[in-house]
Amino acid sequence: MPHYTAPFTLVIAAILAAAVGSSEWGDVSAVANGASTESDSVSPRPGRVPNASTAAGPRERESGREGRLNEVSRKVREVPGLVRAYRELDLYAAVPGLVERLGVKEGDQVEQGALIASLEDAVTRASVEVARLQAEQSGSVRFAESELAYAESLLRRMESALAADARGVSQQEIEAARANHAKSVANLKIARESQAQAEARYELELARLENLRVRAPFAGTITKVEIEEGDKAFENLVLATLIDSSKLSVVLYVPWEHRDLLTVGSEFPLTADAPVNRPVSATLVHIDPVLDPALQAVRTRWEIPNDKGELPVGFLVRFEP
Repeated sequence: MPHYTAPFTLVIAAILAAAVGSSEWGDVSAVANGASTESDSVSPRPGRVPNASTAAGPRERESGREGRLNEVSRKVREVPGLVRAYRELDLYAAVPGLVERLGVKEGDQVEQGALIASLEDAVTRASVEVARLQAEQSGSVRFAESELAYAESLLRRMESALAADARGVSQQEIEAARANHAKSVANLKIARESQAQAEARYELELARLENLRVRAPFAGTITKVEIEEGDKAFENLVLATLIDSSKLSVVLYVPWEHRDLLTVGSEFPLTADAPVNRPVSATLVHIDPVLDPALQAVRTRWEIPNDKGELPVGFLVRFEP
């Protein structure tokens, strides 16, 4: 499911700014982005007594920078990640129409393909029936097949008679038999093509009928139902929300200093807040190759098994190496 990295980064930055202090955060952010802070670049004005920051040498300034980055790293570890369902999807009607039947209610467990809602479909059902009757009409094909069989038999008899006695069959009769055979072959082809078109129209009408059904694309839980029977459904109106919480997903920012602990596919206990209040085992499934320069951290995505549904969606977890 999609995650929005940029807003989440801003939230972390805001939390860190409040935790470290606005003035100190300005220096930390600048250092993390490779810029010089006031202690690196500002010289004391005439008559002004240098403070410890401006008077510090390169080693002291480097030590101060490392200390601030360590503080950022600590604060990043304290920022939790919000646990979400592995998949979450809003369900819409493919075409506008009146909701004739609502097949679910909030909290229902549904299998893949389960009917969520169906729209009014009397006209479409009638079109399906007409198309079905046309598709099942095979008389024209059988008639064309019998004509071809007769034309082939007649042509063989004439050709045999001509071979036995050249005077028994005229050349004109042979040519007429051959032309009739070719015509019969063409008629059978046309009949079969018409039959195929009728079957295709039937499949099309069935698809149009199915387009009036809203089905679950995956197994999961209905968490919201936004419409009732008799309501008008539109293409941009959410009918219901379906989630798959058999697995949970969470995005965490991990300090760069802990990168050696990160291996895709490895399991790691994450510290969970209330109401779970215990470590939960999670599998690392993705490590963003791009370092966030302000946070000195990498974005990671984890999956938490939840086959029995014991864990809720929406609690917070932390990465604490």
